[in-house]
Amino acid sequence: MFGFLGLREGVAVRHQRGSLTFGELNNLLGRACARLDGLGLTPGDRVATVLPNSLDLLVGYYACLLKGLVVTPINARLALAEIQAILRHSTPRCLITTEANTRRARSWLDVGDGREAEVTPHVLTPEWLGHGGDQAAPGTGLPPEPRWPLDHPAVLFYTSGSTGLPKGVLYSHGTLVGNCRVYGDGLGISASDRSVLCHCMSTNFVFAQLTVPFLDVGGTVEIVDFGDVDQTLDAIERGATFLSLIPWFGFQLIDAGRRRGGASNRLRVVEVGGDRVPTSYFSGFHEVFGVMPREHLGMAEANTYVVNPPAGKGLRPGSVGLPLPGVQVEVRDQLGQPEAAGAEGQIWVKSPANMVGYWEDPELTGETLQDGWVATGDLGYLDQDGYLWYTGRAKQIIICDGDNIHPKEVELEISRHPLVQQACVVGLPHPTRGETVAAAVMPRDPADDLTVAVLADFLRDRLAEVKIPETVLILDGFPETAAGKLDRDAIATAILARGERA
Repeated sequence: MFGFLGLREGVAVRHQRGSLTFGELNNLLGRACARLDGLGLTPGDRVATVLPNSLDLLVGYYACLLKGLVVTPINARLALAEIQAILRHSTPRCLITTEANTRRARSWLDVGDGREAEVTPHVLTPEWLGHGGDQAAPGTGLPPEPRWPLDHPAVLFYTSGSTGLPKGVLYSHGTLVGNCRVYGDGLGISASDRSVLCHCMSTNFVFAQLTVPFLDVGGTVEIVDFGDVDQTLDAIERGATFLSLIPWFGFQLIDAGRRRGGASNRLRVVEVGGDRVPTSYFSGFHEVFGVMPREHLGMAEANTYVVNPPAGKGLRPGSVGLPLPGVQVEVRDQLGQPEAAGAEGQIWVKSPANMVGYWEDPELTGETLQDGWVATGDLGYLDQDGYLWYTGRAKQIIICDGDNIHPKEVELEISRHPLVQQACVVGLPHPTRGETVAAAVMPRDPADDLTVAVLADFLRDRLAEVKIPETVLILDGFPETAAGKLDRDAIATAILARGERA
């Protein structure tokens, strides 16, 4: 995991202000570690970061890991109450944020829970860490090679739960090392690869998968502003080889690539996941960039565990793929017994990249993590060849008149309409039927004459009547969560307020 601390050649990081060689990155880490030494922190203490995608955040991650501290990255796009909830739950000893956020930090830390003043975190800025805009200045030399045991806590990622309360997903150093092996070996990551960090760097998805495995083998990571299409296209044209995208951002990249007249590239792997992927995404990306994206499936608790296809295997359209090296996947029934091929059940994962557990929540940890297996809460089935087919989240299943309806199935059929770019299907409460099916639909072109009646006619021969959306809302764009995923709660609220009956 800290392999780049050796004497490597070449560029380690490209970022918004320039680039750093491996030697320069090591120099910054030495300076940051020396600064952290003066705070009286002890191994295992939490250090929260509230930073945008930046070199500052990357250095903060690695400096804390080198000192045995537990990084708690907080998405800078979260609301005040959400940041406060995470700080209250994780009780960090140190908070690193931007100079501009120093005043706001006082309100973040005013969580009103009666904590004693002596445990109020230090508030630091990246400039205090010693690398604000002066990356080439002499430092303290290379930080010492860490000797933390694999079970030592490393990172605390927060993901929202079904209750709306924050869940802290704890990784050990072994989790990160395991993910380097699972993800790096499974996708053949090497020193010649360049990864683009265009989604939120405060997520496991971007740090544990798109950063650590690349730097570990001497590759390059390129940091761009969250969701910035033009910066991402520039990174592709500079020679990026590896992209992992959320669908909404992929569609924006496709449109921008068309406007540029295509983009010259060296892309080797383009993954897509994090939400349901419309079929139009694959053909559109291939048309503009000449690369066929591969779907994957993962979660914070287990990282990416299947890819379609992994290295050397065949693409199976519609599947999310085969398990990565060292990963076991089972589909189990409600009693926890493995299902036969083709039978739907809950997906369970055993991986070297699994979490340690949920922070200060042994009950939820015991429900989710059993004998080394993570109960994902996702539904799917395995075919005869071991490919996994994802059918949806268990909690998103719509129950109408006693029938279980998978939103993904309905979304897939809607997206087959030539005027549709993307669809999001949700359940709306009904006093006698339980729930009814509703959909928000984004047209390929806002000028297209896409109406509720047109969609209903299109779906009539494709879906059972109970699955055809009773309420539809045409939107030019979908609301997103702070992590860049579809905000299904906000979409359901919008449909309730403005949706049209079919």
